[in-house]
Amino acid sequence: MLLFSARRASSLVLSSCALLFAVAACSSSSPEGSGSSSGGSSGTAQNDGGPKPEEEGPLQPRAVCNTVAADSATGQGCSGSGSGQELCPVASTTCGTGTCVYDTRLDSTFRFYCAPTCTVGGDQLCPLGFACAAPTASCAQGTAGLCARDAAWTCNAAIDTTGLRYFEGPTGDLFALKSLSGKATLSVLADKTLRELASWDEASASVVAVLPLGATRGLLITTDKEIAFDTASATVAARQGARSYNQVFGTLADGSIASLETTGTIGFAALQKRGESGQWTEVGPTKKRIGRVLALRSGFLANTDGELSVSSDGETFTAIAAPPGATLKDATFVAAGRSTEDFYLALAGHLYRFRKGAWVEEGPRGGAPVAGRSDILRVSTKNVVAFHSWNGQSYSSFIASGTTCWRTNQVRDFEQGTLAGESFFLSPGASSRDKGLCQVPAK
Repeated sequence: MLLFSARRASSLVLSSCALLFAVAACSSSSPEGSGSSSGGSSGTAQNDGGPKPEEEGPLQPRAVCNTVAADSATGQGCSGSGSGQELCPVASTTCGTGTCVYDTRLDSTFRFYCAPTCTVGGDQLCPLGFACAAPTASCAQGTAGLCARDAAWTCNAAIDTTGLRYFEGPTGDLFALKSLSGKATLSVLADKTLRELASWDEASASVVAVLPLGATRGLLITTDKEIAFDTASATVAARQGARSYNQVFGTLADGSIASLETTGTIGFAALQKRGESGQWTEVGPTKKRIGRVLALRSGFLANTDGELSVSSDGETFTAIAAPPGATLKDATFVAAGRSTEDFYLALAGHLYRFRKGAWVEEGPRGGAPVAGRSDILRVSTKNVVAFHSWNGQSYSSFIASGTTCWRTNQVRDFEQGTLAGESFFLSPGASSRDKGLCQVPAK
């Protein structure tokens, strides 16, 4: 007879994550993935539920775009001198395989950064966020071009990013939680500024989970509060229910919100459901033993004793075939996607997509798993997919939208950006010439 006990009172600690809009994977063994620039080793989960036009036909893999070679120095600052030109290559020994670019086109001050060269009019793309441009005539060298920062890569220095943790809302908007000096504030990015929706007292507010409450409203769970929000308003209430480090929040197929509390190893997980009033009710144990469990936009994905299993109700887990040639034994995987019938899975440096019972392997190839450097996988409400994998020195980023090929990006710390809608949002470090909140289109 299976005995199912109530949770320990001593387990009132910070929960693990579930971000269910910019769909990345959320597990019982990993911290939530929305840092000050939405980092996180295993990501979180988010995505809209409507069908996309490109998904009506047969499932097809996408290759990596034909891209000029770049390294992790791309986008980093470099030293040089320039005057009187808009865009020129500058001699430098700090840009690896690239060159130092002097670029004054995008703002009123000069800018030096590393970037690869390209062929103007050629068939190779520059890394995401860069576009092949001809240098100023006075410093041009034949057809040699520069992968210069795209004009759509913009930064708003007026936004103070101190203490901000970003996440995507249910309609693709960017939201920010700020926690300083015992005060928490929730804001939304609107008209190039952060507009405050609500503020409350909380000693150390962090993003524990972000879940959908219908089509346009979401639920933010922090350390001590539950905040129902949309782009116009937010309502703050005390957080209810048990709390545990091994807790994963998700949304079930019927639209209700649930959490699974695992044992931290392999065992039966405790299922709780949230009622409309915000009260959490213990339902019972899962019907299978669960190890690693991830929240999708709708439903859960788990390793159940070496099998890959999905659940739409949080209680019954049904085994599905693993990708051809792949095994889950002792393997760490991340996943993200719209539902248990449509999701992406990153496993052992390979990226797969599962839809309606069929698997395809996508074009990106990641590095071998390294302790502390897990793959990161996110899918936005606009169906933009971002896969970040450690290559031994830095993260390589692969981004795809629709049926197009996978764009690449080697910019350092790009994996820490927040994917919201069709853009990445970055908070540059103190050493960067960029200031404030930067937005980079994901196409």
